[in-house]
Amino acid sequence: WNVHSLATAQNPQDVYALVMIKNILDSGITSRLQNNLVRKQKLATSVSVSYDPYNRGDSLFSVTALPVEGISLEEIEKALLAEIENLKNTPVSNDELNRVVTRYMADLIDSQDDIAGQARMIGTLEVNGLSYQLIDQLQQHYESVTPEDIQRVANTWDGWKKRRGISAKGKIQIAKILGIGTDLAESSSVQNKDEEVSAVRIERLKMEAEKILRSQSPFAMALANNIDA
Repeated sequence: WNVHSLATAQNPQDVYALVMIKNILDSGITSRLQNNLVRKQKLATSVSVSYDPYNRGDSLFSVTALPVEGISLEEIEKALLAEIENLKNTPVSNDELNRVVTRYMADLIDSQDDIAGQARMIGTLEVNGLSYQLIDQLQQHYESVTPEDIQRVANTWDGWKKRRGISAKGKIQIAKILGIGTDLAESSSVQNKDEEVSAVRIERLKMEAEKILRSQSPFAMALANNIDA
């Protein structure tokens, strides 16, 4: 999803809430996606969420999952979206939010434990049009996020409605990259092959697929098995 960064958001509190949403969903083995999709439902072997609030322009909120054998891309997508719906409908408990904020701030402080880490953070802020002085205010901002902020952002942010998945055209491109061959492209049963594809997402998937092939990871076979799902 395309989302605001600190540089583009009208209300910075929305961005801090998005960072916490990211960490509620994915911040270790006790996070929601790991606990629900990997360990309980056993739909995925791994899940990850990424979001960078420190961009000069807008940023991307990305959710990635590797389904277990026999689980289609549509099934895992439905499960991921259900977790986001849960954030909309059920307030996060204070205990869970405090735990997530504490872990996030511990990691942030640890990353600035040396001069190089501090310099990277200051440089990141300044190069993206943010003041270096923000570095001393981040803890206060993140700790000010409330369960109401989480639910408000989850319910009012229009970006959730503008998500882009992999269309037929995108799946065919990935199939070719993975070396599955043109037969899949010709025989794909997916409808609406002229559906518009997010160019940014496809390019990123291309890069990931090429990286996977170079490393000979088993993920390539898993993706190949699900590419026509």
